[in-house]
Amino acid sequence: MQTTPLIIIADTTDDLQRLAQSELSNLITYFHNNNLVPNPTKTNYTTFYPTPPPPNFSLNINNTTLQQNTEAPLLGVIVQHQIHKHTHTVTNIIRKLQPIIQKLKYAKQFLTTNIMKQLYYTHAYPHFIGSIAIWGTNDPKKEYIQPLIRTQKKIIRMIKNKPPRTHTKPLLNELELLTIPNLYIYRVSKEVHQYIHPTKPKNRPEHNHNYQPVSQIHQHNTRLAASNHQFIANPNQYKQHAEPAHTTEYLNQRYTAIWNALPQRVRDTAAPTIFATKLKEHLLEQQKL
Repeated sequence: MQTTPLIIIADTTDDLQRLAQSELSNLITYFHNNNLVPNPTKTNYTTFYPTPPPPNFSLNINNTTLQQNTEAPLLGVIVQHQIHKHTHTVTNIIRKLQPIIQKLKYAKQFLTTNIMKQLYYTHAYPHFIGSIAIWGTNDPKKEYIQPLIRTQKKIIRMIKNKPPRTHTKPLLNELELLTIPNLYIYRVSKEVHQYIHPTKPKNRPEHNHNYQPVSQIHQHNTRLAASNHQFIANPNQYKQHAEPAHTTEYLNQRYTAIWNALPQRVRDTAAPTIFATKLKEHLLEQQKL
């Protein structure tokens, strides 16, 4: 059995339903032409939106109405219909880390710290950074991220072969490993960097974020313009409302705020590899405070 995701984007609910039904029908025709058999009872859909869609939103395969879910798996991440909620994603990551933790618990008795660190990067690190720019946060006090922070701390103690209640901040600094919130800052900043300092367009991830320097918004010689900050439209918009007005705008606002918080010496570094080095050094210094 193979799963085929189909992603549809539209401006209105009516356009979304019409386009989704059309593309779904084309996909079913393709399956039939290639001797593939779709199963309508195992086919479902999820809508991602700032406000609930009308109840008559539905999709069909022949005479079968498809089931609508509130979440969907995508590249190992559980994406919920309200995209800014990521509790299920964090739970899923921890579940995948459990067998790795058991192996590390056994391996720590025989392997050196350097080899354990390599195992961390090989087996645990990919789970920590997978789509972290979407589900992550730079706020270590966020409730939903706490279980994952505790899981990382457990792994760090295993790398250093320390007792369960050992304070992990010195261990992270000694190993030069980033915390979960700093991993989020690291990954977001690297993504934004490719737009602020583009090299080859084909190497840039495709998304709808638009970044514009403050110096291009007005002609005033302000402090933010002089320090090459990126412009954030309506910075209080998302603090006043529980639901973001638009997911892309919401992420764009968060990413720009993360970028502007970096020191100018880091933000002005154009070479990607040098930028990544300076960025990690900066974040490690912040962890020591």
